[in-house]
Amino acid sequence: MRLRTSLRIITFVSIVLLCTGFVVSLYWRLSTTGKAETLDLYTLIPANASTIVDTDDVTSFIHSINELQCSKEGHFLYVSRLFSALKEHINVLLAETPHGLSRQMNKMLISFHEPQNVWNQVFYCRMGAGDNDFVQQFIQKYRTSSFPAKQFLYKEEEITIYPLTADRFLACYFGEGFLVVSFQKRLIEQVIDTQKEENSILTDQVFNEIYESRRTLALPATIFIRENSVLSSWTEFNLKFNSHAIYLSGINHSNQKDDSISFMGKLRHELPVQRFPGDLLPTSTFFFSKRSASDLTDYFDFVSDTKSLVTCSFHPIDSINTPSDMAIIPVNDMLYGSISLENMCMIYPGRLDTIFSKLTGVKEIPKRTYYNFYKGNLFLAADSIGLSSYMQSIVNKQVIEGSNILAYEEGISGLSQQYNLMQMADMEYILDKPIGHYAFVPSFFNQHREFFRKFIISTQFTVSEDIIYPSVVFLYKGGEYN
Repeated sequence: MRLRTSLRIITFVSIVLLCTGFVVSLYWRLSTTGKAETLDLYTLIPANASTIVDTDDVTSFIHSINELQCSKEGHFLYVSRLFSALKEHINVLLAETPHGLSRQMNKMLISFHEPQNVWNQVFYCRMGAGDNDFVQQFIQKYRTSSFPAKQFLYKEEEITIYPLTADRFLACYFGEGFLVVSFQKRLIEQVIDTQKEENSILTDQVFNEIYESRRTLALPATIFIRENSVLSSWTEFNLKFNSHAIYLSGINHSNQKDDSISFMGKLRHELPVQRFPGDLLPTSTFFFSKRSASDLTDYFDFVSDTKSLVTCSFHPIDSINTPSDMAIIPVNDMLYGSISLENMCMIYPGRLDTIFSKLTGVKEIPKRTYYNFYKGNLFLAADSIGLSSYMQSIVNKQVIEGSNILAYEEGISGLSQQYNLMQMADMEYILDKPIGHYAFVPSFFNQHREFFRKFIISTQFTVSEDIIYPSVVFLYKGGEYN
């Protein structure tokens, strides 16, 4: 069970939220004359889609995004020249659609495909009478290339290619009552194959059950993420917004409840832990995690029956430029534990250092791991200064709990006091470390450091009656949260 796996979900969510700009900008100007075909857009999505975003009200969705403080302060992820150009023209598009969108036109789907990057998405929408002409005029007006568009036939269906830059193009497929758009022509071809062969994402047994059981509209949006494993497993997230935060509450769907291979399967078999670990975190903590950890018995024979693990990264007293990493493990016998660790270090030099790296997710194995026992806990640290400073904070109760730290309180608000895994990270300090220092940080975060460093991200996984409920909070570090 790795922190990197849970952050992979955050990566997908981040890409989804920040790549909707093109389709949304397109929608603001689409005509509402005529009636759109009553087509189920899900029948167009290829079965290999790894992530899907669904909204029944684009207007509400974009309004919520525009009201975010990060949007008002101009913090966006400019992942392409096209995205940047469309962002620049969005106010003009808004001014040209004073009456808003019809119910049919407010429906939007986006599917994501491997490998996960900003180019491998497909956008789907219904089309009304006259919309075809406008879409082509819109693309001709705002694309940067002077090369003419080209038409290709694929299985008797026409795909229009619009050159954008020297090495990028936009592929459009105008079907009967719908439009499909992608940066990848091959993905448009997959959509055509899917439509003709009737083997859409709805042929996935688990996803089809989710689809058939849905009773509410996707407002402002719903995101579906497929877990990358040999078993069929989907996680469904509903989005909510306030001025400084994005909240995602989810549920995991799987047809393999006895799965012990995937991350979700392993999590399902862990016993829950209680309470947030604020009393074990110095006030200078910028990352922490707490999880149920039955695997601790693989390393130590003196852990308590709760089998929980807390890890954290913090700034030692008077050493803000040299953060330290810690692991905290409840034990049932401190004396026996001390003797056991002394024997381990003597008989197996370096083993404790390797264990520390695995538990904390710190990629670089420390040259020496320091430890201390105090009040029923084992404390592990990669440096003596960090361990000394940490113990001083704990003894003097200079901890997050009771310190009225607003970002911490907001990050845990709405989360359950009983859970199987939770973590919170101030990405400003996480990304200050050299790339690769933390093994659980996705490469996408490093590629867009200047954007993500403005957020505190918290995640939690709870299990109830064999069902996993994940929650994710993106908290923007603007204004009062700085």
